[in-house]
Formats: sequence, C-alpha cells, structure tokens
Amino acid sequence: MSAPAVGKRQDRSGSGTSRLLAVHLRIADVLLRLVQLHALWVGWTLRGGVVLGVFPATAAVAAIARRDALGRTAEGSWGELRRDFARQWRGQFRHANALGWILAAAGALILIEERVMRAAGDGAIGVFVAGVLWMLGAGVAALGVLVWPLAAHFDARPLAVIRGAVVLLLGRPLAALAPLGAAAALAAAYYLVPGLIPAFGVAGPLWLVTAVLLRGGALPAAPAAAPEPR
Repeated sequence: MSAPAVGKRQDRSGSGTSRLLAVHLRIADVLLRLVQLHALWVGWTLRGGVVLGVFPATAAVAAIARRDALGRTAEGSWGELRRDFARQWRGQFRHANALGWILAAAGALILIEERVMRAAGDGAIGVFVAGVLWMLGAGVAALGVLVWPLAAHFDARPLAVIRGAVVLLLGRPLAALAPLGAAAALAAAYYLVPGLIPAFGVAGPLWLVTAVLLRGGALPAAPAAAPEPR
C-alpha cells in the first residue's frame, strides 16, 4: 500500500475522532448548562419564597434556553450566567407570576370539579363529565409546558401568551406534539432514573421543549420584537 493512501486513511480516522470528541464535548457542555440552570432555578425559586419565586425562575430558564437554541448565548463564566439569570428573574417577576398563577388556578379548578364529580357518582353522566374534565386538565398541563418558551419568544401579555399556546396546540397539533413528546420522554427518564431529577430538574424538559419548538420551526427564528426582561 502506498504512503499517500495510508496518509489519507489516517487523516480520515483523525477527522472522525475529532468529530466524535466534538460531539462528546458538546453533550458535556449541554449537561453542565442544565445542571447550572437547575441550580439557579432552585436558588431563585427559594429566593421568592417558592410561591412568588417559582414562575419567574421558570421564565428565566426559558429565556436563557431560547438564546441557547438560537445560538445567541456567548460563552461566559458561572458568575455571568448567575447575573443574567437574576436579571431575567427580576425583569419578568410580575409577568411570569401572572402567567403561572392563571394556569395554576385553572388547573386547580378543574381538579376540584373532577373530585366533586367523582364523589357525586352520577352514573354515566358523571363519568362523561369526569372524562371531559380529565381532557381539560391534560390540555392545561400541555399549555403549562408550551407557554414558557412562547413567553420568552414573544413580548406579549399573559393572556395573549396563553391564547398563542392554545392556537399552537389546536391549530398545529403535530408541531405541538413534538416538544410535548420530548418532555414526556424526559419525564419517563426521570421516573426510571430518579437521580436525574436533582441534577436537571425543571431546566431539562424546559430547555428541550424550547429547542424542539425553535429548531422544528414551530416558532419563528427571529420574532418581530424579541422580549427583554420586563
């Protein structure tokens, strides 16, 4: 075998090894990013006393995940990420709490009605109404997954964001099914490997849903007015 042929094989082998190493490094970067975001989510959720902190922390994760998916996040230190997260948390405090508590109230109302209908036991009608309530509850849960990437992507009021999520869910069910399926798959992984929960928590599914929505084309890559912290 000639020396040039051997050299070409070695070049191809080296190129393949470099690509594989790059993939591994990228995966490691993403996992580290998720661990950091989850740690910040926990910290700032507690900072708001949980009740007022959880939704702004979720909105902050969505905002950073959006920039990651669009490739607009510059490399930075842990301190820079923490400051950016804090800025997002404070800026979206009122908007995120309004959005989150509207959905939480809707979900709680449906749950209470379902329990009442189950306790009443009105035969076939009760079973039918309970089934409808279960479907509504599933819809609210799906909206709870979709609204945060939409809120991070569009500068809109909470009710407008919820309306946009409803339009996406009903008008483009296949586009909505992909991120919801990805979130369900990750939730199944959490169930099978509980140790993933304290590592990635809310940040994992939210980052994944945001990436699928943007890269799948369900959301425009460049909205007319990308939101800044409010």
